[in-house]
Amino acid sequence: MPPAPAGIDPAMWASNQALVMSLLPALQAIIQAPVAAPPAPVLHPKEGDAKALTPFSGDDPTKLREFLFECGLIFDIKPRTFQTEKSRVIYAINHLKGMAKHHFRCYIEAGSTDPKVNYWAQFSLELETIFGDPDCIGRASDKLLALKMSHNSHLHRYTVMFKEYADELGWPNVVLCQLYYNGLPTHLKDVWIQKDPPADFDQLVLEAQQADNRHWKREDECKKSEAAQSHNSDQKGKASSSTQQSKSSSSSKPSSSTPNPSTSTSTSKSSNNSCSTPSSSTKDLTKILGPDGKLLPAERARREKLGLCTYCGESHGTVCPIKPAKPKPSDDKSSSNSNSSTKSTNNTSNGSKPKGRVAQVVDSVAEESDPSEDAANTDF
Repeated sequence: MPPAPAGIDPAMWASNQALVMSLLPALQAIIQAPVAAPPAPVLHPKEGDAKALTPFSGDDPTKLREFLFECGLIFDIKPRTFQTEKSRVIYAINHLKGMAKHHFRCYIEAGSTDPKVNYWAQFSLELETIFGDPDCIGRASDKLLALKMSHNSHLHRYTVMFKEYADELGWPNVVLCQLYYNGLPTHLKDVWIQKDPPADFDQLVLEAQQADNRHWKREDECKKSEAAQSHNSDQKGKASSSTQQSKSSSSSKPSSSTPNPSTSTSTSKSSNNSCSTPSSSTKDLTKILGPDGKLLPAERARREKLGLCTYCGESHGTVCPIKPAKPKPSDDKSSSNSNSSTKSTNNTSNGSKPKGRVAQVVDSVAEESDPSEDAANTDF
């Protein structure tokens, strides 16, 4: 310890030095201690976007419950925006219209401290008292007692509507179970044929929902099975109809037949052509027939060289089996020939014409009545 300076009491100097030395470790500890970081700022989660509130005019009492429900949803989505009771009431009043908004106008303009415009619970009660449904209990009970589920509908719709009316009434669980069971269709009630339905409402709804799911699943399976059977029957019907059509088409194909000699010349030519060529419906006849319907010289020479019939093109005897017989001269023609010969004889007897002319006329008539065989063969 250094000595006391001049003019200072040595005893006081010594006590001060002792005090400093005792405080020195504490000072060193403070100096060496780490500096504490400042507290982190509190980060609040970002508020979500709420759907615009549907205004309420007070004309329809049944819409008040929906208005209050939407207000509660918006307050939950934006809790920091609507922290105070006053902010919630002002927001709801801002979305009123008509006589409902006019009812709270006097309270706001006068700056009243009435709880109806300062606290949400009192504000909601005022709305329900003035603009609510006065017979909501009776209306809900009538709807619940008359509620029935149709056979073709799904259970979830029936359950939602039942719970909506039941929440307004607050009836005992036993009563709700009985009413819910009575409104079910027969195919769901059959689930409890061998046992009693549950006495707990939630368990009753669960078992009914399971039965309804199985019912509609089975309905889908039946529809798919019927559609498959209908498709198979349609395929079989198409196959049988196509088979019948093919059989009818094959049976309706034209067959070669002997032409009728009494038909016209054009019909005789077409029948002769079909007989000479069995596949005349598909064969090109222009290669063997000329424009006049007769055999081409080359085709005629080819058939004669091969010994084929010049009429049908087949190899057979001297007589063609399908060639029509040569028609005999009619009586009228013979009589006309005899008359002409008689006239010519008479004329010659009278000396009007020379005798040699009679022979020429008779010869010409004979030639006309007896055409050559080749001309008949080449006339198609």
